[in-house]
Amino acid sequence: LPTGRSKPQKPVQHDFSHYVHDPVTRNRQKAVRAVFERSWNSYKEHAWLRDELAPVSGKGKTTFGGWGGTLVDALDTL
Repeated sequence: LPTGRSKPQKPVQHDFSHYVHDPVTRNRQKAVRAVFERSWNSYKEHAWLRDELAPVSGKGKTTFGGWGGTLVDALDTL
């Protein structure tokens, strides 16, 4: 096992201290949220508890063993 003091690590995340909420940024945030909500609502309506929503047929598919791949994949976005 390692002994002694641990070495300092570089920050992993971006420094947002100088982030500016200008009108362009707000509009982009609203657009991203609207697209996410549209996609999420389509998944809930057409493919709930299936692995994915097929874009052309609009139906749910079980391609990853039926464990709700979209739900698991979306956790970091929610």
